[in-house]
Amino acid sequence: GSFGEAVTSAIVDEVARKSKRRYHILQNVYIATHRGYTEIDAVLLHETGIYVFETKNISGEISGELGEERWEQHLGEVTRHTLYNPVRQNQGHMGALLRHLEIHLSNAVIYSFVVFSDRCTLRRVPAVGEFGNYGNGWRIVHYGELREALAQAMRQREPVFLAKQVDKWFKQLRPCVEVGNSVRRAHSKSLKKMYGKRG
Repeated sequence: GSFGEAVTSAIVDEVARKSKRRYHILQNVYIATHRGYTEIDAVLLHETGIYVFETKNISGEISGELGEERWEQHLGEVTRHTLYNPVRQNQGHMGALLRHLEIHLSNAVIYSFVVFSDRCTLRRVPAVGEFGNYGNGWRIVHYGELREALAQAMRQREPVFLAKQVDKWFKQLRPCVEVGNSVRRAHSKSLKKMYGKRG
């Protein structure tokens, strides 16, 4: 929920500020897609790249593999829920974001973070992977690991975008945050259609 997203954004802001590079953070970004709207928990626009965050503020034991569409959440012996593969989910978010900003995938400098609550245990879950060029990839971390993981990702990359480019993208994305209730409702509807519930 919103508490977890606020925790993620606060950590991201702290790391980005220490990097002493131009950056902007946007929370709850609604991007139009052919299915309706997709909502991105947080986006960091930074001189070293675009970082996209999916927060899962849940407890219990989480298990799932990269190739599986749904992962499992176990709460005690009996209770079991499933959730859509968050790595896949965030890749969908990144694709929508790049299309909106008119950035071709082959030129994209983008990185995915899936952030889980410190209250949950990850079992049989992939931790890190790569795709494309420019050190693009994804990581799964707990809140407690995000600070160092993001700082490390930034250290490994040279600045590739000018401050004015970062500012331009921010202006393009700001209207996607300041959306009305009709957009939020359309997003809820497309979530139900895709996942059968909020996910």
